[in-house]
Amino acid sequence: MEKLSPICRNCGVENRGAPDPEPGSCEICNDDRQYLDPNGQKWIYREALTDFTIQATELEPDAYALKTEPVIGIGHTSYLLNVGDGWLLWDPLPITFRNQTPTPRIQQGLHNVSIAASHPHMFGAQSHWAVEYNGTVLVNELDLKWSNEAISRKVVWRKEVDLSPRAKLVELGGHFPGSSILVWKNSSGGTWLFSSDTAQVRPNGHFAFMWSYPNLLPLGRTEVDRMVDRFPPTNASKAFDNFGRSVTGDIDNIFRLSAQNHNSHLV
Repeated sequence: MEKLSPICRNCGVENRGAPDPEPGSCEICNDDRQYLDPNGQKWIYREALTDFTIQATELEPDAYALKTEPVIGIGHTSYLLNVGDGWLLWDPLPITFRNQTPTPRIQQGLHNVSIAASHPHMFGAQSHWAVEYNGTVLVNELDLKWSNEAISRKVVWRKEVDLSPRAKLVELGGHFPGSSILVWKNSSGGTWLFSSDTAQVRPNGHFAFMWSYPNLLPLGRTEVDRMVDRFPPTNASKAFDNFGRSVTGDIDNIFRLSAQNHNSHLV
């Protein structure tokens, strides 16, 4: 059995380098956008992940929200979506379905899957998913240095890439230089936006723009203005972030108004 990189217990992202990391801190956590575990660094190897499962919730036909149970890392939500000529796993989890049997439809999707993350905090167990399901990993060039060096099937992209007539990745920047969103057409022909925390859904139905969410450091006005300039017309009617929260309405307008509101509160 191929030995894969361990997962950081604190952030849920796999080690970027060798399968046996030297004692020390996780590179993701040892960055001002995240934080080090006050109780010390803990790595979890694939063989020790048998106590964790994935809970799948169908959002609509061929669209699933995935979460780990119990929580690993920050407990984010991943999405498995039919993109027409294949499937896409957006913001992969720290574990795969290796220790459980998903529904036949999910199994079918996973065996024709591409893997993409909005930014390095959402890389999860990219190499595990790629090995388990023979998938291709898409990584934004600006965030490539955070990606696992062992991933052999890796596609590097910039700015915007059409995955299929139903799915497009768009680089907005902000939280990380390559922070991205996913624009997806659902089975009924409508458009949904998967914004992760490139633009995170707030309780009031608007978006938040942060350089660090756990450390409460907002993005500056100039960077938010750049994100607005890069945001394409999507005509999306619904948006999902990386914790399962959603907002319904004119998403393009909500995004612009949220940016204006954010900037109005900066000194």
